[in-house]
Amino acid sequence: MLHRARKKRILKFAKQLPNALDMIVRSLRAGHPASVAIGLVAREMPDPLGTEFGIVSDEITFGLSIEQAVRKLSQRVGFEGLHLLSIALSIQSKTGGNLTEILANLSSVLRERQKLRMKIRALSSEGRVSAWIISLFPIVMFFILQLTAPAYYGKVWHDPLIMPVFVGFGVWALLGDFIMYRMVNFDF
Repeated sequence: MLHRARKKRILKFAKQLPNALDMIVRSLRAGHPASVAIGLVAREMPDPLGTEFGIVSDEITFGLSIEQAVRKLSQRVGFEGLHLLSIALSIQSKTGGNLTEILANLSSVLRERQKLRMKIRALSSEGRVSAWIISLFPIVMFFILQLTAPAYYGKVWHDPLIMPVFVGFGVWALLGDFIMYRMVNFDF
């Protein structure tokens, strides 16, 4: 449950991050300092991004550099887009450059990655549904046969060989499910 809740929070964060970067870019173009732009994101964006950027704003207020505060944010949240933001800020602080352009480009890259991820998910949905059907079909058929014709299997249940056979079939089925799961889930 915790893993699922963490994944859900990271996905929500990933959807909000490009909008937050755009808000920072607009604020920087309006002439505000970066710390004020981050504080604006903390006030205006909903949870989880607003809360996390509020922590970043507080850390900057208490003396950390923007680069260090974003690096801590990246470690705390665990989203690869924040890692890219941390690296971009680090490079920009060492070499200089136009921060608004860097953040605008990062925002568009993160949006395109989300679109690509959703396109891959849509294209692999047929494989996921097929995997579910293939996995559940033997179990459903077993229960249907047990309900409609309980004597179908006869005296097979009392054979001492039946349990090892069922365990073997179960292991093979789980192995097949694992292989199908790996085939339709793409990590990038």
